[in-house]
Amino acid sequence: MGSAKMSLPTIMHSVSKKVEHATEAVKRFGESVAEAEEKIYEEHAHIRGARNLHAAVRAPIFALQGQRIHAVNSLVEASRCRFTRGAFRALDRKLKISRQSEPSDDMGQRLLVHRTSVAAGRSISEEGSMRPGREGTLGAGIYFAETEAACAKKAQVYFSSKEYAIVTAKVDLGRCRAVEHGELEWRMVRDCGFEKTELEEFGFSSVGTNFHGGWEFCVFEADRVQVVDVTFHDDRKDGSADLDTNDQAEHGAIQELPMALIKKTNSDVWELYQPKPKTVAVIGPGAGLKKHAKLYEDLEALGFEVVPIYDDRYDYYPPGTEILAAVLGVKGVRMPDLVFNREKNLATFVDDVVLPRIRDLINEGRGPSAVIAASRGGIISMPYLWEHGWRGPSVVGNGGFVHTSAIPASVPCVLMTAGWDCFDTRSPERTARVLQKEDPAAPVLVYHNAADDHDLNYLTGDVLGRLVDLATSGAFDATAVGPWPAAAQLRLL
Repeated sequence: MGSAKMSLPTIMHSVSKKVEHATEAVKRFGESVAEAEEKIYEEHAHIRGARNLHAAVRAPIFALQGQRIHAVNSLVEASRCRFTRGAFRALDRKLKISRQSEPSDDMGQRLLVHRTSVAAGRSISEEGSMRPGREGTLGAGIYFAETEAACAKKAQVYFSSKEYAIVTAKVDLGRCRAVEHGELEWRMVRDCGFEKTELEEFGFSSVGTNFHGGWEFCVFEADRVQVVDVTFHDDRKDGSADLDTNDQAEHGAIQELPMALIKKTNSDVWELYQPKPKTVAVIGPGAGLKKHAKLYEDLEALGFEVVPIYDDRYDYYPPGTEILAAVLGVKGVRMPDLVFNREKNLATFVDDVVLPRIRDLINEGRGPSAVIAASRGGIISMPYLWEHGWRGPSVVGNGGFVHTSAIPASVPCVLMTAGWDCFDTRSPERTARVLQKEDPAAPVLVYHNAADDHDLNYLTGDVLGRLVDLATSGAFDATAVGPWPAAAQLRLL
């Protein structure tokens, strides 16, 4: 009898296993070389330049072991010397933030998800516990995200990415230290993230940041994690292997845990707070609180708490506004610097009215899970709010700010644009070209109704409610199901 031909899946599985074995062999070799190099360094540490040489030699060793962050850190350490000491200290002072924790940092226990290899998933399922990793962007801990979609972007599962496990766990975050861009990258290359002892010194139990697809949290103690479920998946098969209808409902609920940041009064420190789901603040000027009263009533009928924020005395463009940028996309034509309403306008409205109201809501336990703005409120007030005091899920009508302001990396943003708008965003292609983002990889969801006009008269409560839900979940998907009108479509930019 002739030998049977091996199927392509069998061949691929065999190759995958061989690659895994080879990778493990390379890692073991790297570990033995690292031990030898460490002994050599200990014997010659007194020689000038030995530390720099030691760091430079260890960089490729860490790379062989799959520890990419430690490899980059070693290269950075190799460059530290008398000539670069001042630059290092300046960056430390500018980017490293040291502060004591406060009650507002308390995140409590949350249901989160973790993506890992099939082998690790089986081990976690059998042992019922998880262990801190060797490295990560925030430090050597256990990492979680809010959604499986976010996990898919963040997880580092090599050589077997088509097969993976999803761990659902109750995670006691305690007081969570929120980290922004700049400090995140510098701590990663300078210190390999955060140390557990350093966080504890300032009263924190975990650390979190919003980048590359959503919020990511890291805890450093296994007893802060209670494993709820482990499911196994294979992207090569149709559908999700072990995810039934009940699992999908449960994981869908995970997405209703929005995060937001508020800046401390008279400070540059941003604090993480736990919003109240379904509570939305509406910046009144431009959002049509009177004209679209029925729209917001319908939103409340769907279970949302709508908090209008308005003051007629501030409903003026501030001096220096780009008056043609939103309509024609023409920059450089500004309003004259008139005395009239220099102190009360759509920008100072944020400092004087919007931020105090949001802070009051947070103190009452009703911190908004999203903020809605449109037209002039979207051009002036919303970008000013992002810059000066609040960042979180945002739904912005007309998108007039796209020419003049960038969306911060920590802001999940949904734009509502219209085909008959007077604003330049009436063309989705134009919007895509001029949209500015602090993080180019961060997705922006655009809801475009080709039949609607500047006032968004075809917008209904159920459509707006669905867009708010998408904003607060952060799981943007151009194929998301919704009560969309026939002329409407979703786009991901």
